[in-house]
Amino acid sequence: MTERDCASTRKVRSRFQSSSRARRSGEVVLVIIIVCINSQNSYYLFGLWQASHAPCPKTSDGGTAQLGAPEEVCNAPATEFVARFLGASNVIEGNCTGIQGGELSLDAPGLPRLVIPRDRAPHVAGAGPVKLVIRAEKLKVTPRAAATTDGSALDARVETVDYQRQSARCFLRAGRHQLQAINMFDDHLFAAGEEVSVRFRAKDCAAHPKEVR
Repeated sequence: MTERDCASTRKVRSRFQSSSRARRSGEVVLVIIIVCINSQNSYYLFGLWQASHAPCPKTSDGGTAQLGAPEEVCNAPATEFVARFLGASNVIEGNCTGIQGGELSLDAPGLPRLVIPRDRAPHVAGAGPVKLVIRAEKLKVTPRAAATTDGSALDARVETVDYQRQSARCFLRAGRHQLQAINMFDDHLFAAGEEVSVRFRAKDCAAHPKEVR
């Protein structure tokens, strides 16, 4: 990040902290964010969590792809565009097999059957084609021999590793799927070609209806 980028980040952070203090004091704050977003969308995400309502713009026609509370927009994106706009996400085609109570059952090729929280897929009305969304930071890359303690595991091969300050972005091949994971540095640094295990929890997944183009 350049010195100019750092200065811009500090300026944006200061403004949103002021807005946050005003909101806590009882004032109604409407935050309209127009910023140049870097590759990680970090400026937008910082503003997102400071606002009471978070719009996700739609670039094609200038409309709004999704409007809702920050947690809803981040954790339950309504479309693939929203999921990818808010940062690195793995979007996989699947099929909802049913909804029962507060849970949604989902099948996707090459993945174990998943049961995700209903509030992570509020736009899915029933059985049918869906897109499964797993944010890159919710995929944990571990050595293949490590024991599975929680959630699901996929065998994968590391294709590329991009080291970013205190984290590493791993691009992986798991069967028919190309995935990316963003993890903090641990004791083990992975190399291209290494056989690994990719772990994730169903409760961290989201889903939205498959869009008709």
